[in-house]
Amino acid sequence: MAWWKVALPVAVAGSGIVAATQSIVRSDDAVAATTAVWIDAPADLAALHPGVVVVQAHADLDGASTLTLTVDGETVATDDQLDEVDDLAYATFDWQAEVGVHELVVVAPDGSRSGKHTVFVADKGGAATSTTTTVAPTTTVAPTTTVAEITTTAAPSTTVAVTTTVPTTARPTTLPPTTVPPATTPPTTPPATPAPTTTIPQPIIGQVTVVGGDCSITVNVGSIRNATSASVSLTGGGNNASSPITPSASPASVTLSLVANSSSSYQVTITVTATGPGGSSTSNTPFAASACKP
Repeated sequence: MAWWKVALPVAVAGSGIVAATQSIVRSDDAVAATTAVWIDAPADLAALHPGVVVVQAHADLDGASTLTLTVDGETVATDDQLDEVDDLAYATFDWQAEVGVHELVVVAPDGSRSGKHTVFVADKGGAATSTTTTVAPTTTVAPTTTVAEITTTAAPSTTVAVTTTVPTTARPTTLPPTTVPPATTPPTTPPATPAPTTTIPQPIIGQVTVVGGDCSITVNVGSIRNATSASVSLTGGGNNASSPITPSASPASVTLSLVANSSSSYQVTITVTATGPGGSSTSNTPFAASACKP
């Protein structure tokens, strides 16, 4: 059993504080009936790309013979080959994610449900839209004052009539220069936000059993999960044989031939290796082989 499955319950228990805080802001997360089932990956509010997404979950062992994944209320996968560690049962689902916003829920046979995990699936790339705002300049015109013409005429005397004319004085009419502020365009490109990362689990190799035969042994593997390729090899007692095996959630078996050996019984080692996007895992099983007479 890979180490990450043992460590996941601790990480999930720690995230309970965050889930409790989110339940105040997002009322739709309150639909979970119990806390007997948890989704381990992908994380809530994760950003994903279209294609196959590995969904991992675990539940209390009592009553959890199977676990079912639902997406947007529709059943998409059921795992009836659960891996058991202590008092917990672990499940893995392959979901074909499509572009859009989706809600993931895992359901146990007794109706217990996990909390919703909302994920965002979008194609890579895309261009952000922007809006440009231009501020028009403002022109202010100073007021103009005009002085009326004043004419004064002196009253005539009996001797000489005197007429006094006051010339017209005009104010300057030239307007002061108008200053137009420069146009300002505010920035329209928001800062880039890094996308959250999704942890890819290591391959998991199920129980390995070995059955001896007449100059051959049969290797039975319970299941191989989270892997894209796998192989079985035989070493010891002069043997050096290997054979590929197809990763699957169902049991598989491989038969390997033994070389001739005069010993009545000798020790060999059967190694199962699985490789996937999350790395590789190995399981070694010793076995006492019977003599294969030359």
